[in-house]
Amino acid sequence: MNNQITQSNFLISQEEISKLVEIQNDFFESYKIDVLKKGLKNNEWLNNQILKHLPEKSKEDVEIITNEIINTINENDKNLKSLQEAKTKGINKFEWFAKNLSSFINSETIKKLFSNNL
Repeated sequence: MNNQITQSNFLISQEEISKLVEIQNDFFESYKIDVLKKGLKNNEWLNNQILKHLPEKSKEDVEIITNEIINTINENDKNLKSLQEAKTKGINKFEWFAKNLSSFINSETIKKLFSNNL
């Protein structure tokens, strides 16, 4: 059996990968300049970048997207901190996950994800 990966195994084309890398680099460079050097707030910077790269989206849609991204990052940071604290108390990641599973299932992001796909 041939285990070689071919272009047809990818969900996106090489051209799309190149475009994604270009956008990613633009985000990194813009963040360094606008946030780190000029002091722009993260949400303002992200909102501007999304508007730049998705000009077909309305300002209202971009604001919703920006808020969802920032809220998700904040939630992930909170969970990472909780996991790290649990480890210092001798709780392993599986026990921590089991304890927190209900809060993950009840999160707004998960509810939106499943309600949109039903």
